[in-house]
Amino acid sequence: MTKSSKVIVALDCFRVERHALDLAARLAAGRGWSLTVLFIENIELYRAAALPFVREVDRLSATLQPFEPAQLEWLLKRQIARIEDWLTEIRSRWSLPGGVEIEQGEYVETTLALAGSGDLVVFSSRRHWLAAGLRPAVWVWYDGSPQAEKALEMAADLAKEEHCKLLVAVPEEHHRPVLGQVIRTTPQRWLDLLQQQGCTAVFCPRTSPLAVQLTEKARCPVLVV
Repeated sequence: MTKSSKVIVALDCFRVERHALDLAARLAAGRGWSLTVLFIENIELYRAAALPFVREVDRLSATLQPFEPAQLEWLLKRQIARIEDWLTEIRSRWSLPGGVEIEQGEYVETTLALAGSGDLVVFSSRRHWLAAGLRPAVWVWYDGSPQAEKALEMAADLAKEEHCKLLVAVPEEHHRPVLGQVIRTTPQRWLDLLQQQGCTAVFCPRTSPLAVQLTEKARCPVLVV
């Protein structure tokens, strides 16, 4: 069984997704790990809000309105309050140690820099695949590294729990037998494929450059091991 000190679910104001948080909570509760919500405040948003010419589109009137630092602060506080409400619900079902931590920086890079070597990181997706009644596959990128072995192990566990297919993407030059249905491909072709279809989750070793790209491409939570 893969060991981890905690599960970190990374959220920002564009990715406050309940599904990613619930998945992280289930993984933590099922393995006796703690759960930490890492809320990343994008420093570029603060810089943009301070510029006099920046505008936002009003949802109701479709008119341009000034976008000011005070509005950004209100938005971030509202999102954090929403996350804390979700955590209260989750803790009513599972006794999970942990809490909410707030940091500023780039979404993926800051999260990975703060995560320990044994932590499981769950990234939320900007886009979602909605397909009622279907059980999309669990994907994993396997490059033969020790981290990829851990990712494959956890992906297989989740696929079994979800009663869905396990799909393993491997580099074309890789020929070592692995568990699951293997698809030999290039990283770019695989990223393009993930943009076009739904999945339950995508696992990736943190040593792979794909770990950063997947959070923009995959239409489901991305789990970095």
